Amino acid sequence: MDAQEVIRRVWTEDRAYEAITQYYDGILIYGKREIFDTEKTYYLPAPRHGTHYCGYVASQGPLQSAQKVRQSLGVPSEKKFVVVSAGGGADGHLVMRTYLKAIRFLGPRADFMTVMATGVNAPPDLYEELAAATQHLPVRLVQYLDDSLSAIAASDLTVCMAGYNTLAEALKWKKKVLAIPRVGPSAEQRLRVGLFKERGLIDVLYPEELSGEKLAERITKDLERTDYPASDQDFDTNGGIEAAGRLAEFISRKEMARHA
Repeated sequence: MDAQEVIRRVWTEDRAYEAITQYYDGILIYGKREIFDTEKTYYLPAPRHGTHYCGYVASQGPLQSAQKVRQSLGVPSEKKFVVVSAGGGADGHLVMRTYLKAIRFLGPRADFMTVMATGVNAPPDLYEELAAATQHLPVRLVQYLDDSLSAIAASDLTVCMAGYNTLAEALKWKKKVLAIPRVGPSAEQRLRVGLFKERGLIDVLYPEELSGEKLAERITKDLERTDYPASDQDFDTNGGIEAAGRLAEFISRKEMARHA
C-alpha cells in the first residue's frame, strides 16, 4: 500500500501490470473492497479468474487469559494497562521517547501501568536510554513481548505505530488503539490509519501533532472512551483461511482443466 501515483509509477516501471496479465490467473488481496478498493485505486488488470478480497490477516493462535498476562508482566489487577509497541523497533524511537514525556507530564495522573516493548531491532543504546528514563515511572520496559497478541488482548489501550500486523491483531480482539503513523518515506501507514479512523476503528495522532502534552491528553481520553472501536462487519481477520480456500479452488480448477 502506498500513494496511488507511487504504486502506478513503480509498477509500470517494473512491468508488474504486464506480469499480472501474462502470468497470473487470479489475484488474492488481503483486505476488504469496502474499506480500500485496491483494484480501482491502483488500476489492476482483471485476470481471467478474477480478483478476490480475502479479509485481513491476524494470528489465529490461542490467547492467554488477561489475568495470566497481567501477572506475568507485573501489572496490578486494579490498574488500567497500556501496551506501547513500535513493531520491530528500527524507527520507533520518536513514539517511545514522546510516550515517556507524556507519562512525566501526567505525574500522579498516570494512574495506569505501561509495558513498553522497544522491538528486537531497536539500537542497544536506545534501550539503555529508555531504561534510564523509565526509572521511577509506572512503566516496565522490555525488548519484546513473548506473546504480543495476548498482551494486546489483555490491554485497555495499545499505543503503537501503524503497522499492518499490530493493528490487525488489536482490531481482531476489538481493542482500543491510539496509532501514530510513520513519517515516511512510504505513505502506507498514513493511508491505513486514515481508512481505519474514518470507520471509527482506531484513534490517530499524526507525527506533526506529536508532543508529550498532546499524547498525555489523548492517552487519558482514550482510556476513558467507550465509543471505539466501532463494530464494523466489513472488517474481518480471516484472510489466511479465506486465501487458503481460494488457492485450493484455483488448484482444483487447474487440475480439472488439465484432465478435461
